[in-house]
Amino acid sequence: MSLTSQLDGGALGAWFAGRFPGTERLAASITTAANRVDPVPPPPAEHHHTIDRAFTTRAALLIDGAPPYSALQGLVTAGLASQDWAHRTAATFPSHRGLPPHHATRAQDFRPTPTGWLDLKTPPTTSLITRHEPVLTEFFGRLVRYLDGHAPPGTLGTPNVEAGFARMCTLLASWATPNTNDALTTLQASQNYTVDDLWDLPDEPTVLALTALAERLRTHDTDRPLETWRAWGHDYAEPTGPATLKRADTGQAGTGLPVGVWGASTPTLVPHWATADLLIGTHLIDVRTTDPTTNPTEIAHWLWRLAAYTWLDTTTRYRARTVGLYLAAHGLHITWDATTFTQALLASPKGTEAARKDFLAQARKIIKTEGATPPPTPGLKVPIPWRPRP
Repeated sequence: MSLTSQLDGGALGAWFAGRFPGTERLAASITTAANRVDPVPPPPAEHHHTIDRAFTTRAALLIDGAPPYSALQGLVTAGLASQDWAHRTAATFPSHRGLPPHHATRAQDFRPTPTGWLDLKTPPTTSLITRHEPVLTEFFGRLVRYLDGHAPPGTLGTPNVEAGFARMCTLLASWATPNTNDALTTLQASQNYTVDDLWDLPDEPTVLALTALAERLRTHDTDRPLETWRAWGHDYAEPTGPATLKRADTGQAGTGLPVGVWGASTPTLVPHWATADLLIGTHLIDVRTTDPTTNPTEIAHWLWRLAAYTWLDTTTRYRARTVGLYLAAHGLHITWDATTFTQALLASPKGTEAARKDFLAQARKIIKTEGATPPPTPGLKVPIPWRPRP
């Protein structure tokens, strides 16, 4: 299982339901805010899961240009690529080009954080080169060149450029959850498919929906989300290296970060068990493309997940001071100060620390039972410091 599945139907979901009486009121405030904004037209229902994951993938590339970790691992899990191929591919992405050579050979295991590189320490596996790797290498090479040439970290492309990203991110979303895209599975079962065949695979409703979500991120007047992200990420920088507290968007030598980086995509709170969507500056944000006005239970799980993230980061690796949601179809942020947020869920200014300790006691047992490593105790320094880019 994972944090998400635990909240959807496991013991932690029951724990949150019993301890957070303020959930219903907070969920209602999200519905009220969303009802004030006209969303972009919704895609067909059968596309919702793919679009949600694909848009989150696009947002991650925007924030820090990191590898699409889930897609790479999904290809390995499905037997379409070797683990060595995934590491080599991950090392080509903007966020990972500064890895020292001895770490670059395991690039898929490394995550950039505000306090340095986090090594997931995934056990090495032996896998053979597959017939798919030449095509996949060409595809990911095109993706990286597309990033470098049209929309590097911190840059949203024109609608035409974003339509290209929509096609690529749809494929990445499908690889992240193998066997969910029948057309892709059929294509990859053929002997001589090409990158152009992959490019043509996403259907037009999906491409149009994702392009509209990107345009809403850029232009929506109510919240000006892209400008908000830029402001949040303005001072994001590596605080422990030779360029201490220099702004990342200056691109000054020694930061270890590409120009335009605003934070960290896929913040990993518990390796292989709990991963958030985006850290933008000091804002921990989950991205949602579905309509929040139709399913209060789903909103409750979104809120509980945010609370769990803040408590699972026991070493303050990500330094998040604000948590919230980005409702992509509405172009709307709903955020809270992390402390105020948990108090609102508890419906009381008291009891936050007791709830946190109780949650961590429950979570540590479950995480260990499910084969992951529980979060470390406070004060333990685990990240690997940044190194200057070559």
